[in-house]
Amino acid sequence: MLTYPKTETELLQRIDQIKSVSIDRLFREENGSLLMLDDLDILFQDHREDDESLARMIWGLDKPVMVGRFTAATESFQRIVFVIAAQTVGVKLKREIIDLVQAIQVTLDVPMLVMTTRTYFDELNTAFSGEETKMVRLGDDIIETILKEIKEEDLVILSSMHSTNRFVPGEETVPVGLKNGFSGSLVIFHLP
Repeated sequence: MLTYPKTETELLQRIDQIKSVSIDRLFREENGSLLMLDDLDILFQDHREDDESLARMIWGLDKPVMVGRFTAATESFQRIVFVIAAQTVGVKLKREIIDLVQAIQVTLDVPMLVMTTRTYFDELNTAFSGEETKMVRLGDDIIETILKEIKEEDLVILSSMHSTNRFVPGEETVPVGLKNGFSGSLVIFHLP
């Protein structure tokens, strides 16, 4: 995924007493543009009482964060399923998410299924026109519809913005429903 021609990556190592402090400091010192973490559970932690948690650091960043659970090698993905539901993003869809997903699709060279609510359907249909993309409009049973469509060999990408309320365990939200109902590879892009 990191072989996209316009992507520059650098592995930087730093050790501090507190992991969140280390990551935050290094990310800011190096002027990072996208933070990538491989522990999906971080987003679902209650961070209100813990000033040093990774979750608090992530929600406080002013840059995009990609947090994922990968259950297969990237070359084994058969399709990208990009989910944007009205309950997962703010009022306006940010172009950064679309650009990021397009870069991943180009790199993996697989077809894409875009599942979205009526709110974003036309904008996404225009953004992904001309590409190997199928569009599905989500109705009332969003989580159930998504879970019926996705397969273990898919890379499921969900976008999110702002609110931590969508990540409270036990709630009936799209992020919680996908995390608990799908055991395959799931990536959540969080934009500030």
